[in-house]
Amino acid sequence: MKYLKTIMLLFIAIVLFTGCSDLDAPDYVKTEFKLHENASIDNYTITMTKNDAVEQYNGESSIYGQYLIVTFEITNHNTTVEQISEDNFYLEVDDRIYSGTILNDGTIGPNQSKEITIVYDVPREDDYELLFYSGVVGNNIEFDIELW
Repeated sequence: MKYLKTIMLLFIAIVLFTGCSDLDAPDYVKTEFKLHENASIDNYTITMTKNDAVEQYNGESSIYGQYLIVTFEITNHNTTVEQISEDNFYLEVDDRIYSGTILNDGTIGPNQSKEITIVYDVPREDDYELLFYSGVVGNNIEFDIELW
């Protein structure tokens, strides 16, 4: 009888510990980030470090209303050289996708970090949503850009 009680208590303890073991695990993976928040996607860590809006850039006036300038710090955790390009970033405003121009070389060596700045000519808004696609189908993260 004592042996049976010990087995029952052990069984209950196992059920409780294994049934509750992932209570601390998040129910979702964070996919939306703001200025200075570190985001991890695939083998990259990416942080939006600066954003600004100006009417003129390099002496040229905006066609759509203003230039949005966004800077990221991107770390490549891959063992190979990776190329970050305009195709990795998508800015949507009023159901229209805007392409940006990367101002510096987007080549990032293995286990290295690099600052990448992108300029968009966009309509005036108080905030924007910029998507980063790593290249893996269906994998993206969103950066919320609040200017004011």
